Amino acid sequence: MSEKIEKFIKRERNGNARMPAYDLPKTEHYPINLVNPPAIEQRLSNDEIKALRKSPLELILAQNNSPSQSIDKKAQMDYNEIARKAGRILKPDSYKDVLAILQPYEEDPKNQSDLFFNNLGVAYSYSREPKKAESALIKAIKFNPNEEAQRFNLAYLYLTQFSEPQYKKIAEEHLTYILQHINPSSTPARVYLNRIKTGKI
Repeated sequence: MSEKIEKFIKRERNGNARMPAYDLPKTEHYPINLVNPPAIEQRLSNDEIKALRKSPLELILAQNNSPSQSIDKKAQMDYNEIARKAGRILKPDSYKDVLAILQPYEEDPKNQSDLFFNNLGVAYSYSREPKKAESALIKAIKFNPNEEAQRFNLAYLYLTQFSEPQYKKIAEEHLTYILQHINPSSTPARVYLNRIKTGKI
């Protein structure tokens, strides 16, 4: 058992437990999805991926076996659940499957899930489509300004896939915002902000 876990168990017994923040991995695998850390990642089967590609209407009719029933498929949409299932397979080598799941709902005006657009933005960044990734991550921040993941992912995108100097400044602003207003102990934000200030990026 690691020292960090032992300390956490002791704090829990004392009634003041606080889960330790994620450490920066030895090998960097950014962009990050803080909602689904790799330690709890689950793989979906091919059948599950195919099922997700169906419209909600088709899924509901298959479950209820009542094709005559009138269903507003938009009202039945759970964008967060779609995003979570896509997030479980979100890796650089599986971005095509993730995009196939998420893209059908990308332009839906009722979709205001920050998790959905964060995962969509990460998938676009893996596919080396920085403008689309930027657009998705900006939407994620719009729908939830105080979530660390999408702000860090947008900053990382600007630092790695945009060459114009003004984007480095915007990335610095997002990283600073994370540390000042969201998570003062954010290791990824602190590391990359330091790299900007020391000229290593």
